Amino acid sequence: MTHCRSDNVLTAVSAILNDVSRILSSADEAITGIGRLLRGVSMHQSNASHGN
Repeated sequence: MTHCRSDNVLTAVSAILNDVSRILSSADEAITGIGRLLRGVSMHQSNASHGN
């Protein structure tokens, strides 16, 4: 019985890991987009400060 339970746990863990990896890959894309956005904002701010 314990073996069956451990199999269920392994299945649940692998499913969770699949979800986590999917979330991480989408988070990686989001972080890349945010980084690009921040870089654009900081460039804009530095240009504005130079203008002043």
